[in-house]
Amino acid sequence: MLSEKEHEKLVNDISIAKISKAEYIRSLLIDRKIKASPPKEYAQLVYEVSKIGNNINQLAHNANATNHLSVIDAKKAVLLMEKCWDIVRNLR
Repeated sequence: MLSEKEHEKLVNDISIAKISKAEYIRSLLIDRKIKASPPKEYAQLVYEVSKIGNNINQLAHNANATNHLSVIDAKKAVLLMEKCWDIVRNLR
């Protein structure tokens, strides 16, 4: 039996972690820390950072091969980075 306050905490913690009540209790039994689920924008942020990394890698490869970095390629990388920062700012 749980007090009303304990039950509210249980429901709140489960909601934050986005897991079932059974999974939450099993986690407590094996002394595992329960963490909040990342925000939905997290997956988008990971995707954008991955794109930026790939783009910068391509830019570096091209710059090394040609000893030249085009303004268009540099602007593309900057735009991707700005998009990434917009996502990060919206997480706050």
